[in-house]
Amino acid sequence: MAQLPEPTWAVSVAVSCVFALQALLYHARPAFGQDQREVRAKALIEAAAVRHAETRKAHPLIEGLFRSLPGALMAVNYCADDETRAETTALIVSSIEHAREGGIADAVFLNILLEITPPHVVVAAVVPHAGPDGRLAGLLQDADNPVRKHIEGQAPQGPAGAPDFRHYAAYLFSQSPQEPAAVLVEHMFRSDPGQALKVFMDLELLMKHPLARMDKALPSGISPLKRLLYMEHVVGDVLWHERHGIRIEPMRAEAARAELAKGAAHAMWWARLYVAEILVQHPEFQTPELVERLKADKHELVRLAITRPEREGQ
Repeated sequence: MAQLPEPTWAVSVAVSCVFALQALLYHARPAFGQDQREVRAKALIEAAAVRHAETRKAHPLIEGLFRSLPGALMAVNYCADDETRAETTALIVSSIEHAREGGIADAVFLNILLEITPPHVVVAAVVPHAGPDGRLAGLLQDADNPVRKHIEGQAPQGPAGAPDFRHYAAYLFSQSPQEPAAVLVEHMFRSDPGQALKVFMDLELLMKHPLARMDKALPSGISPLKRLLYMEHVVGDVLWHERHGIRIEPMRAEAARAELAKGAAHAMWWARLYVAEILVQHPEFQTPELVERLKADKHELVRLAITRPEREGQ
């Protein structure tokens, strides 16, 4: 029996195949009818597979990769109806599960899948399974996970930077605003409270004032949102000084505490969740009265956020 090549060789071959397939796929999506696109895409994929036939025979990992690749490409690039979308979701979830087991070919395949799948499709597939008891439990909490980095617009390699929540916002807007996915909301506010707050402000505007934008002059009648925008600015300014080691004037810190106290009494639960996360992540803003008020909050996510240090033994 022939000796198998080293894993590093397998990965390099697979990656080179990926680039070839991606180039072919780019030309496989003209503005024809769907049937014509599928025929052409299948032909190009088969041609690429034939070109690398000898390579595939050399290693069973690469053989398995190419066996499953055509179906994956077709499902992701032409997911138009509910049935195909369901198949795509199942493919994404199972691929993530397999890659977590540490297989080389599975990891390469997942990278291919992420490259050719729009982030909003990945979000819709992942979030329902990302809860504590889900098949993808812990994925959103892992800052180095390639799926999370793909969704949040970060480089696959290197340290995690500031997340991009645009695709989360699109997913939340498509769901019931009264009952958003708790695991996603918790992740957003825990990883970047300020950006999460702005996302929920934008969603509120889209639902009640579709033509308004948070980065423009806000229409009259929504002063509560204006107050939140000002609160985030004041608190964010203090945190910016703190992050860069610049002296914070006492008046700035006091102004931030005053804004957080107002935010803790806001009618919107997600505004109070922002306050809770800021207090947990920056204890210097805490006061006993404010913490106790949030511990008694009527929304579960707010109570869970403010009591997290106690529950996790921090």
